[in-house]
Amino acid sequence: MRRTLRNLTLILGLAQAWLAAGPPAPTPEWTVSPGAKAISALPRTAWLKDGTLLLCDTRRPEAERVLERLDPATGARRPALDQAKAMAGLKELLGEAAPAGLPWPEEVDDLGRRALVKAGDALLVLDLQAATWRRLAGARAAALAPDGRRVALVRDHDLHILDLETGTEVRITRDGSETVLNGQFSWVYGEEIFDHREAACWWSPDSRSLAFLRSDESAVPLHSFTDFQPFQARVVAQRYPQAGQPNPRVTLGVASARAGTVAWMGLAPAAYEYLVRVTWLPASDRVAVQALNRAQDTLDLLLVDRATGAAAAILRERDADWVHFYDPWFLADGRQFLWASDRTGYNHLYRYDLDGRLVNAVTAGAWSLTPWGMYSGGRTGLVAVDEKAGRAYYTRHAGGGTASQLWRVGLDGSGAAPVSSAEGHHSVTFAPDRQTYLDAWSSLARPPSLTLARADGAPLRTLAEARTGLDLQLPGLLTIPAGDGFPLPARITWPRAVDKARRHPVIFSVYGGPGAPCVLDQWGGWDLLCQQLLVAEGYIVVAVDNRSSAAIGRKFEAAIRGRLYGDVELNDLADAVRWVKAQPWADPDRVGIWGWSGGGTYTLAALTRTREFKAGIAVAPVTDWRYYDSVYTELAMKSPADNPEGYLATSQVRTAKDLHGRLLLVHGSYDDNVHPQNSQAFIDALVQSGKLFEYMVYPMRQHSLSDDPARIHLLRTMVDFWKRNL
Repeated sequence: MRRTLRNLTLILGLAQAWLAAGPPAPTPEWTVSPGAKAISALPRTAWLKDGTLLLCDTRRPEAERVLERLDPATGARRPALDQAKAMAGLKELLGEAAPAGLPWPEEVDDLGRRALVKAGDALLVLDLQAATWRRLAGARAAALAPDGRRVALVRDHDLHILDLETGTEVRITRDGSETVLNGQFSWVYGEEIFDHREAACWWSPDSRSLAFLRSDESAVPLHSFTDFQPFQARVVAQRYPQAGQPNPRVTLGVASARAGTVAWMGLAPAAYEYLVRVTWLPASDRVAVQALNRAQDTLDLLLVDRATGAAAAILRERDADWVHFYDPWFLADGRQFLWASDRTGYNHLYRYDLDGRLVNAVTAGAWSLTPWGMYSGGRTGLVAVDEKAGRAYYTRHAGGGTASQLWRVGLDGSGAAPVSSAEGHHSVTFAPDRQTYLDAWSSLARPPSLTLARADGAPLRTLAEARTGLDLQLPGLLTIPAGDGFPLPARITWPRAVDKARRHPVIFSVYGGPGAPCVLDQWGGWDLLCQQLLVAEGYIVVAVDNRSSAAIGRKFEAAIRGRLYGDVELNDLADAVRWVKAQPWADPDRVGIWGWSGGGTYTLAALTRTREFKAGIAVAPVTDWRYYDSVYTELAMKSPADNPEGYLATSQVRTAKDLHGRLLLVHGSYDDNVHPQNSQAFIDALVQSGKLFEYMVYPMRQHSLSDDPARIHLLRTMVDFWKRNL
């Protein structure tokens, strides 16, 4: 332990020296170093019902992090618990598996008395007042009640409720199995619908009832991954619905926390394909459920009675292309709610009564709230409602879609006005009384900071300063005209002391998925650090968003219906590349492209369907949409049976024979998101056509290749590839 503390002290000293003196020559190792990671780090925070703020400064070494409570009125901080006692108890409970510091809680009850903590594979409840622990033995997922008295937990795929004060446990379901999941998400629901949340259950505000999902995966096809260890290699299985294949059949139950009885939603699973949102009304008497059809073009909002399960549909959202789903906001008055919709082609807020009658549009215009669309995780740009003042606060796109600012507006739609003013991206969380908020603010040129401000935007105090004294090459924003004049958002990162009269090699960094911009006026994180490696070698790095991926609105996103990563995205990219090649600083014969996941798909499309690039790197690409999951794929592509021409037209496997330029293909062998099947099919087509290529496999790594050694090796491999081919 002493050696560990000495090492952490040394690491902290090195990080501080790095920040003071500027970075050394960038290396792959540097991008994952403590000093580099500290640039983007901000304290973790959670508002409590009494208006105080729970926080932990994660910029400090793990062993030195403490949980604190902050009074926003005075700025005074005090320990949230007896840290030494809590750490001693954690070490006694977990032994060598205990972390060096106290993990940030997954959840905290409203009063800050108890917290749900995940430490490695263990789920625990921490009593903050007593600094003692209770391990939830065998639990795979859990959810803490708002009053902190009970915790819902999933054990062996069945749902249980544990009373933390009496130790009494009530079993809610008894049919759990490998294919019947109670209170936990199937893979596709966790990945594509509920933003990687683990517990498929939601406590009522009064802590008396628990809504949960029951998923039957018996019809979902089984996929497998083969490990390289132990010597008799294990096989890992996964239920994964590909496009057109059966999905999990899901229904909603509402359990009584005390009696354990369940009322099932009175709507047969045959009436819908997906349940995509579950939200309790403030009075705890009903649950709002959003049901979506398989084509994802019809969304129903249902109110489910907690005692009987009776379901009443009050609102239907329809669109010829597709419908995105968002969290509704029910007003405490019990009579109205705010609803986000893309119905005008832009994402806006609308006020409804509980009978589903439209009261008024709250926001309007040729702009969208942020976040929105598939990549919002179901969240809306609505961040707070002050019912006493009759006012809503929301974040909206600005700066041509590349920035995000905080605004306020009357619930009747009047008096819209900006609250924040600093350029860049503002991520906002309001205090329970709506009088103050936290603003995590950054821009392309400014690392993140955390500020406490009044509801009118006036700053009160800074909780975490932006890192300064950095010697990095920062990108600049611009727009590049498409062939029809559409302004494509773009950014360029230049090498140090670049001579713009000379021609330089250029690397395009792309993603390109619908509603998923990579050109934003916010701090770039690990992506920015990776760019430093390339510009240090003399490469100019360009990122560009096509009209579907740019953060503008669904009006432009829907241009790719039926042809995901098809002609719309590719034509915009080709126009941007030709514009760059025409600039005096670009060498038109040395232009590369790279991307990850959808960006890998975009890269393969560019290398097989254009002749604009000399070389490219595709990491974990989808190569045929029939290989990818049902929810994401069918939003734009619909089913293979309904759109066979679209699936054929966008298959990179079909066009592999037309590969132009050098290719490095990268995949993790345990990628449960984009299966290795994608790269293997593309490789087979390359072999059949006699095309040479390079392939890097990372054993038993998943989609993000998240461990430091894999990231370091990948960056080394990429830089080596660019040096040899550009």
